Amino acid sequence: MALKKLRQTILMLDLCIAPTVRYMGPEFTSHDFIDKLREIYPADYAHDLALGTQKHGFPLSLQVLHRAVVARLRRSDRVDVIGKKGSRDLRGNPHPTLVWRRLDSRRPPRKRGVPVPFEPKVAPPPAPTMSGGQLREARLARGWTKTELSLRAGVSLAAVSRWERDERRMGRGSYAAIQAALKQKGRRIRRKSSPQA
Repeated sequence: MALKKLRQTILMLDLCIAPTVRYMGPEFTSHDFIDKLREIYPADYAHDLALGTQKHGFPLSLQVLHRAVVARLRRSDRVDVIGKKGSRDLRGNPHPTLVWRRLDSRRPPRKRGVPVPFEPKVAPPPAPTMSGGQLREARLARGWTKTELSLRAGVSLAAVSRWERDERRMGRGSYAAIQAALKQKGRRIRRKSSPQA
């Protein structure tokens, strides 16, 4: 009997179901969704719960309202049910709840009953670098000034000065440019002077 009246119970929240899906993660439970719905639209939730309480009494009205929300969520084209899991309701009672997946999420779809393998994130290896003293020694061994090294490597003179004083560390790109410059041989590079009028 209550299930037939359930379609009439939910009024204000009808317009809130689809927008709330946007705020959910790639996978969520029905309880998570109801908590988010109550958080974002507290007045609408309270209005529909009050109407249900008038018709069914309080403990039953909560269940009727939540079943109505899940029924609307089932008809949504934005989510799909991927399984069930144990959860606790608002009063702390354990219940099985549905697990949903957003269809617009970038996570690949999961088959029902198949656990998602854990893939730890691997940090990239640290950027290779050289100390300021090593850079200075390499530069002086070639007889270059800081300006010449900066011109050969295509980096700023200020950057070369900071690296030699160990005030900054080189990034991957800068390290590669310095290494390529240090492998070069040839005459000194002179800065182009501006044409005089």
